[in-house]
Order: sequence, then structure tokens, then C-alpha cells
Amino acid sequence: MAETMIGIQLDLKGVIFRPDYIPTLLADLAEQRINTLLVEYEDIFPFAGLDIAFDPQTRWTREALADFLAAAKAANITVIPLQQSLGHLEYLFRWLPYKDLAEDKSYPSTLSLTNDKGRRLVLDMVRQVMEAHPDSDYIHLGMDEAHGLLQAAQRSGRSVLSLFVDWLLELVELAEAHGKTPIIWSDMLEDHFEAGLLDQLRDRVVLCTWDYASQPGLSTKARIRGWRVSRDWLNEPANPEAPPLSTGSRFLEDLPDDAAAQVAPYRHGRLTDSFFQVDMWSKLGFRVLGATAIRASSHLHVMPHYLRLHGNISGFAQAIRDNRQMGLIGTSWARGNTFCPPNFPIELTWPTIHHLTDAMGAQPPPFFPGIAEDELNRILGSISRCKDDWNIEPHLIEEMERLTSSLQAHHHDWQCMILMLRVLAIHKKVAFAKLEVDAFRPSYRPVSPEWQRRLDEQAALRADLAALRREVEDHFGRDSHGEHFEEWLRSLFDIPAEDLDRASEICTRKQQQARERYGW
Repeated sequence: MAETMIGIQLDLKGVIFRPDYIPTLLADLAEQRINTLLVEYEDIFPFAGLDIAFDPQTRWTREALADFLAAAKAANITVIPLQQSLGHLEYLFRWLPYKDLAEDKSYPSTLSLTNDKGRRLVLDMVRQVMEAHPDSDYIHLGMDEAHGLLQAAQRSGRSVLSLFVDWLLELVELAEAHGKTPIIWSDMLEDHFEAGLLDQLRDRVVLCTWDYASQPGLSTKARIRGWRVSRDWLNEPANPEAPPLSTGSRFLEDLPDDAAAQVAPYRHGRLTDSFFQVDMWSKLGFRVLGATAIRASSHLHVMPHYLRLHGNISGFAQAIRDNRQMGLIGTSWARGNTFCPPNFPIELTWPTIHHLTDAMGAQPPPFFPGIAEDELNRILGSISRCKDDWNIEPHLIEEMERLTSSLQAHHHDWQCMILMLRVLAIHKKVAFAKLEVDAFRPSYRPVSPEWQRRLDEQAALRADLAALRREVEDHFGRDSHGEHFEEWLRSLFDIPAEDLDRASEICTRKQQQARERYGW
């Protein structure tokens, strides 16, 4: 039996690693029992004949790619390349020479399947990526969130899934000709489920089903023909003519017969089994990879919500083990998509990587040896609550700094977490300073010294932001570089500083108005 895949995604459209950090990263991953890397290169891949790199200084050369693959092989880590082949081609279509290859130019993401030039170009990109990875048995073709196909389907009078499958089969033939098994994200098959079209894919494609929100047990919603809930959950009458929910969800009771039959075994009144797609696709005869998350798009640029991620990982791992499927990948989105701002760097994900490999039974050693597991889990839980509603960052920072003397390894990554807790704390102070100004914008009542107090506090916050920016840039800059890194720093520090500048302009104007009103 093939080794169970326990992997993470390397999403290289965000903050870019310095070349000398890569061996350390791979060694740490191997130590944590990661055996697979799903690598999404985007525009740093050294494509021949394409000049599409957003930051040419961080674009990989053929030599850099070969060095990376050799280092991964030496660490006993299998690299599976991911080349988007239908949706999420923003990094290509944003450039003028390629914009007409997109189905929808207002959001250039999905390939126009009626454009022969675009089809040939994507096939060539897939070919180049496969040929650069001769040791990989797999090629991940992406194929997720191809929302532009809705327009193509309306124009052609065909179903979204029929267009999708026709193009996928062409890609499958290319992959098979290169001796590789294709993997795709499963969301388009789930969102546009048609049982009759699945037979062509069953023995030729691995499905990577993803769900970053569900927790173990039962869920209020299920993904089949879009995200759906029960009518009973909202006390809705059984009215098939009722419009869909404003959130975009629809009702399970309105499913067509083929989809309703698939989800029926997993329904329990108003609730549905979490991660049921793993079992559903298994029973339909597909090989399945699960895709949980170690870095989710919604967490943005500061810190993860460790508790939610760890719960999702635990539930997904159980579903994969119960169905004896291929394995579990922890996706690690460096951006929500090419156009989104960068998320926090990978150094903050090590507790979650450890949880992933542990949940899959790999028995990894502690990543932060010297710190008791229950103590670390309590700290991670408190950090998660701070993202929700607690404000105990100074207490946590003090506690983590005290524990530093007990830490036996990975001091750099521990300090990364402390620094970002400090960022989280100062962001909350900036948010309060802005709120305090906005709340009084319609008012002339505070006297001049009250406005001066706010101006002084804003000046102090600007100074603290500047000092912390230097620390973060120095510390994280040991591993990362380039324009994407600078963009991340701007999102952390420059944007809050600009917000304070605007607040100070208002305060100064209000202070002058107070002087004119009260005479002092």
C-alpha cells in the first residue's frame, strides 16, 4: 500500500523565501513528518516564453528550481506541482498581452474555453511544469473556483459541469501522456454536481476535497450544488419557489434527485455530517485527498486562529483515516488569490503543521521542545481568543518571553509568534484610537486639552508602530525578501500609521473649533 500523504501546500504567490532559508524549511518539515509538498509556483516559476513575474527579483531560475527539488528529495519529501489550468489564472491574465484570454475581463481569472490561443498557452504551461518535475507521479491541475464558466455556460446553452469535464479530459490526456496522475480540487464537481458526468473521471482523476471551516461532528450546512442548509433550520415553509438565501446558500430540500440521493445518508434532521464529501466521493469510487488548512485566506496578515484550524484538521484527518484514503494536505494560502493582500508568513504555522502530522498518526516530535504540550495548547487557545474577543496580549507576551529560557529549539519561530502578538496588540490600540475620534466627529463638545490628549496618544502610537516595524522587518527578513515582503510590512504598519494621520487631522481641526467655541 502506498505511503499515506501527509503534506502542506507551499503557495509562492505571497511573501517569498530567501534561497538560504529553503533548506532549513525543508529540514523542519521533514522533522515534523511532512512527506509531501504541494507547490503552487504561480509567477515565480521560470516559464519559457512568458514574462509575467510581478517581482522579477524573486522569480526562480531553472537552477533555483532544480536546487529546491534536490533539497526536497534529500529530505525525503515528495514535491507535487500545482499548475492552475482553468480558474485562478489572475497572475497571467492581469498582464495586457493575456487579458483577452480571460472569460470575464472585469475579474480576469477564468480561462475562456472558446479561445484557442488561451487553451494552447495553458496546455503549454502545464507541460512545462510537468517536465520540470520528472520525479513526481502527480500533477495538480487546480480547476477550483472557475466562476467564469457560468457566463460560458449561459452563452453556450450547456451546463457548467459539461464544459468543465470536456476541458479537464483534455488536460488529463496531456498528464497521462507525461506519465502523471492528475489531481483536481473537487469544489466545481460539488457545486455543479451531475452524477452522469462522473464516470469519465472516476479512474483517471484524484479529487482533493477542501473544507477549511467545518469542525468535528455535525454541521448546519453542506456543500452540494453550492452551500446549503435545511429549510427547517430557518423555519422556512416547504416552498420550492422561494428565492435562495441572501447569503448565497440554498436549501437542501431543493436539491435535484441525483444530488439529494448522495447527501441523504449524511443528513440528520437539520444537521449534516461534517466532511461528508470524503465518504461520498469514496463511495462513488474516487481516490481522495483531503485539504484542510494551516493558513487560511480569512486570517489575513497578522496571526492564525489556531483553535479553529486545529479543530478542522482533527475532523478532516478522522474522515480520511475512516475511509482509508490517500492522505491529507494542509493548504497554506499566502494570499486569498493573486489580487488579495498577503497573509502572515509561514513561520507562524508550525504549531498547526505539528497538529496536522500528529492528527494523521505520524507522531512528530514537539516543535517547541522544552515547553509542555498542555501549556503550549493553552497559549495557542488564548491567542485564538484574542483574535475573537479577549485583550490579554500583554499577559501572553510576558508569559511567552518567560518561557523562552526553557525553549530548546526553534527560538526564531517562537519569537515570530511573540512579535505578531505585539502587532495584534498595537492594531487594537490603533483601532480604538480611530474609534475614539470617529465617535466624536459630529460633536464640538470636548475641550481643547481632550483633543490634545488624543493627538499625543496618536503620536505615541505612530512611534511604536515605526519601532515595531523595524523589529519585524529585521526578524522576518532573515527568511523572506522581495516586493511581496515589503507589501506585507506596509499592510502591518504603514496603513495603520496612515489611518492615525487621518485621525490626527480630524483632531487638529476639532481642537481649533473647540478653542473658537470655548475661548481656550
